[in-house]
Amino acid sequence: MREAIKSIEEERAATGAAALRLTFRTHYRNKFTKFQRDLDAVMKAWREMMDERDKTQEGRARDLAAKAAAEEQRRAQRAERQRRRFEAREAQRRLRQESGAKRREELRARRRRAVLARLARLKSLVSKLMNHYEKSRRRRLLSTWGVPELPEGLQLSSFQSPDDTLCALLRLSDGSVRPGPYRTSLAAAKKDLAELRLCQARRGDQAMCQELERRDVDAMSAFFAQSLRGLQ
Repeated sequence: MREAIKSIEEERAATGAAALRLTFRTHYRNKFTKFQRDLDAVMKAWREMMDERDKTQEGRARDLAAKAAAEEQRRAQRAERQRRRFEAREAQRRLRQESGAKRREELRARRRRAVLARLARLKSLVSKLMNHYEKSRRRRLLSTWGVPELPEGLQLSSFQSPDDTLCALLRLSDGSVRPGPYRTSLAAAKKDLAELRLCQARRGDQAMCQELERRDVDAMSAFFAQSLRGLQ
């Protein structure tokens, strides 16, 4: 600008034209400076206006940054409050669950203890009943047959009344069991067992079964004959 003004002034002076009287002013955002003939003063005013603009923009930038930081801080605070509320709710929920689980476990434990106690009482009662039954059975065997336990291979049987007779048990080669004839004495039942086993060992299952049937018929005939004599 200085060179352009100087060039114009020299051209006008060379041609004898009247000298120009140039004045300047600056404009920024509807603000005008006063008219000045001194270009340096005008440029200085312009720089001041630009500096003011820069300061204003910097201030706005700082304000925006401050607002953004404040908003970010508020968001962070809200997020932190929400996180704390969530953690508090979760802690309460876990506490309720743990408390409920503990109560349920205590209830189950009480029920288990009650069931075990009832089971123990039942076992004790069954044991007492079994002992009582076993003692009664042994007493009956002793009073009726003269022994507290029947020998192996003999069992009680019922003919005219419960457990009023004895019979031998013979096991065949196929695993089945055949009862012997009813006897009213332990000695007779033991004799059947020994003799029928001996027959089975010597002559086989078929011969033993035939002998068993014969003895059974004889025993039944003797019972009936005895019953008839009792009626007479």
